[in-house]
Amino acid sequence: MPPRLVHFGAADMASGNMTARDFLWLVPAGIALIVLMSWRAADEARIARDGLRLQARIEALHADMIGTDSAHFSADYSFDLAGQTHHARGVTIGANNHDDWSVGDTIEVWVMPDAPSRTGVVNRSNMAPVRVGRLLGGLLIAGGLIGFAWRRRSPG
Repeated sequence: MPPRLVHFGAADMASGNMTARDFLWLVPAGIALIVLMSWRAADEARIARDGLRLQARIEALHADMIGTDSAHFSADYSFDLAGQTHHARGVTIGANNHDDWSVGDTIEVWVMPDAPSRTGVVNRSNMAPVRVGRLLGGLLIAGGLIGFAWRRRSPG
């Protein structure tokens, strides 16, 4: 028997053409999202535990276009650690930070003392994307299982 072509769309859902198995891809997608967010949470916890918070001076701000409708915002800054000046280049920052900051401003950064090249901008809401990602992962899993169960019980 040749493989069945699977396509998704509102018309398929409305007409009942989707099978129970068509919903199952949501489960591994949700699990993958939760795992990725857990890795990020562990990294954030390690940074909070082992990283130093220092003051840095912004040397440059960048907004590099990606395609035609989005940009990657980054900054170059310098900071002192153990009597030595270090420079960080192209560190990702949010669009709001890019709009609010100017060259010469002092910002708070974290630095790994054993690897000063590992640095980032302190963001007081770093865990928000982790929580949202975990929530979306859970919703994907639940949606996949509910859709699977619903289509198995429905004729079609």
